Amino acid sequence: RFHTLTTRRSRTACSSADAHAASRGLWHSFSMTRSADTLSESVRLTLDSAWQPVNDLRTRLTADAYLWEPAAPCWTVRPTDGGWAADWVEEEPNPAPLTTIAWRTWHIGVDCLDSYSGRLVGRGGTGLTGTAWVGTPVEALDLLDQAWAVFFSAITSWTADDLVSPLGSDWGPYGAQPKLDLAMHACREVIHHLAEISLLVDLHTTTA
Repeated sequence: RFHTLTTRRSRTACSSADAHAASRGLWHSFSMTRSADTLSESVRLTLDSAWQPVNDLRTRLTADAYLWEPAAPCWTVRPTDGGWAADWVEEEPNPAPLTTIAWRTWHIGVDCLDSYSGRLVGRGGTGLTGTAWVGTPVEALDLLDQAWAVFFSAITSWTADDLVSPLGSDWGPYGAQPKLDLAMHACREVIHHLAEISLLVDLHTTTA
């Protein structure tokens, strides 16, 4: 995994007609710019679409759901003398533990996005490192947006030629892979973790 070197919602808020219109608008926008740089514009639109569920979480994610532990054992973020910190061990357990929404937001923001941005542009967006995180959903979502802004800006500054050029020596055994692979890997991380978070919000709403 790139970051170890350092959705679909279950309940939709829009009608099928709205979704179709949104999709039509997305691809209309794409078709208008494809003559300039098809590949880089496609990457931009794909990443932008993947991040949209974060906006939805601002109205759905409660403080109780953020720290809810649906089963034991469960990794989460906990208050410490130095602030809130995510549970972590160097050697990943097998099987991996269940994780709370709070832990997953840390993983997306610091463990993934800031880790990538640090090697791309020399800084992350959250201002946090290691296992440091925050104890409320409002703070977490704000930090996620900050982490995403830095990463998204770096990726979308690339031309099509940049996207097919190698990542370079900072990426260890992945250095020979094209930069496009990093963009798609980050997209996969964001999509599947945000889908997990959305499902946990729904489960908490109906069962907790």
